[in-house]
Amino acid sequence: MGGLIAVSMCYLVPLICQLRLSDKSWASPYNLSAICFFGSLILIGYTSVGVTIYEVINGLDMMPRL
Repeated sequence: MGGLIAVSMCYLVPLICQLRLSDKSWASPYNLSAICFFGSLILIGYTSVGVTIYEVINGLDMMPRL
């Protein structure tokens, strides 16, 4: 499950560093833009990992289509 580590290393760690090292409040527009950008990437990444786990558990080659 390299996706869990990849998402954390590529998106979560830089976001935490940005918020910790910034001299501005986390609610400043500069930090909120970083939270929105990296937050959406983190959500997509972890969703991809969840879908992969679902596919492995159910033995699917691809997600079912409607």
